[in-house]
Amino acid sequence: MMLYKQGRFWVEGASFQIPEGFYIETDPDVNYERGLAAWDPTRTHLYLWAISEEEEEGTKEALEEMTKELKTLSPPAPFTLNGLPGHWMTYGGKTFQNYEARFALNDEEQLVFIVEGGDNDISKIMESPEFRSALEGIRAD
Repeated sequence: MMLYKQGRFWVEGASFQIPEGFYIETDPDVNYERGLAAWDPTRTHLYLWAISEEEEEGTKEALEEMTKELKTLSPPAPFTLNGLPGHWMTYGGKTFQNYEARFALNDEEQLVFIVEGGDNDISKIMESPEFRSALEGIRAD
């Protein structure tokens, strides 16, 4: 469950906002049980924000575990965003490229941010104002 207040979605330890002009995904098969998904203004790239329970795994280890069957485009790298420590990486398969960041909320939960790039170059998506807005909208609270 998430609290919506002051234009932001709140979870224990963090909040995020979905940028203006994004389309909220309403298909339950696309949304995570504890998360939200939205399409960018061109409805080309899907952005996901979710809470993941990771027993005794750090953000780097969780990324490595979740992507071990996929091609690594950039290895997990540590970073801190608006007070939240975590790791990010890019990965893909034959027909897709994704960006994923994981932020530690507490000992068991992580805030996961994923951008599904489809068959587009994920590095180009990462340069877009939509990506920057979505990523920078995540903060510790």
